[in-house]
Amino acid sequence: MLELGELSRKLHEQVGDHLARCKVAHEVLVGNESKVIAGRLSAATDGYLADDIVNAADYIVRLVDDVDTVLIKASRGMALERVLMRLRETLNG
Repeated sequence: MLELGELSRKLHEQVGDHLARCKVAHEVLVGNESKVIAGRLSAATDGYLADDIVNAADYIVRLVDDVDTVLIKASRGMALERVLMRLRETLNG
């Protein structure tokens, strides 16, 4: 969503509003625009704003086990596939 220009903020707000209504156990957010999402989350959700990709992946690794589902939604511009690679390395160890 980084590439959306002037629509970016509004769409990040919508993502945050949607996550606040969903039954998601944890949200791990990375990047400046993610602060908009974090600001929209309800007190009932556990949102974590990571400083960088390594920090995000390390946080996720501490949370998940072999029955959990991890959804990674990311801007192509942030290269967050690196989170997936780190998770695979760590969890498949």
